[in-house]
Amino acid sequence: MEAITVPDAVDAFCTLSNDWGKLGLNALLAPSIHYAEASIPVAPRVAYDWAGSVDVLQSSAKADYLIPGKAPQEGQKIAFLKQAEVLRTIAKNDRSGFYEGAVAEDILDTLTGLSRVHPQEDSSDQIAFYTDPVSGRYQGMDLVEHPPNGQGATAILLLNILSHFDLAALAPFSAERTHIETEATKLAYDARNRFTADDRCHRAFTCTRNRRKTGCFNQSKYLNSGCNSDQRDGS
Repeated sequence: MEAITVPDAVDAFCTLSNDWGKLGLNALLAPSIHYAEASIPVAPRVAYDWAGSVDVLQSSAKADYLIPGKAPQEGQKIAFLKQAEVLRTIAKNDRSGFYEGAVAEDILDTLTGLSRVHPQEDSSDQIAFYTDPVSGRYQGMDLVEHPPNGQGATAILLLNILSHFDLAALAPFSAERTHIETEATKLAYDARNRFTADDRCHRAFTCTRNRRKTGCFNQSKYLNSGCNSDQRDGS
């Protein structure tokens, strides 16, 4: 089963503009509209990912995102005329330009064609909302992120793990430091995969404090064997 959610980024952007912005959507979206119409060069990483996604494109998406029939190469320019049209509609009609009218109808028609059931209310009732951020401290600096179900907590957890090591004492590109950073990243992403978007996600933060007590952060032990599965379960 594949879940399809209603995107709230447009509503969030419009809300922030209305609540805090001074320029208005016309001015804010003008650069994006310009580059979507004028075309932009494809970055190396984007070209790599694009090539691996060709087979998942369906119907009109193939015409919109392939040139012709193939993923664009690094440095090749591509325009996004339909995106420019949608952005111009949003600039004119605010959030209703995306969640109601022709754009919303096109999205819902496409989903219906894929046997997905999304009533119009799913789109028009979509509301972005403010949240209280979560934060972590690393070497005297605060890292502030959106709370779960956003993934910013992963970065905080990663720095929590790395704070148990004296990285400054290691050469920046040494195998030892790279190993520590790699294993710490694996632990943080493992916690993300199992806890983020779960109402018990706070366990992903407390587990780093518990690991210090279990000895998992003994550097020589860590480099030799890493954290075992019992120490990675957040208990």
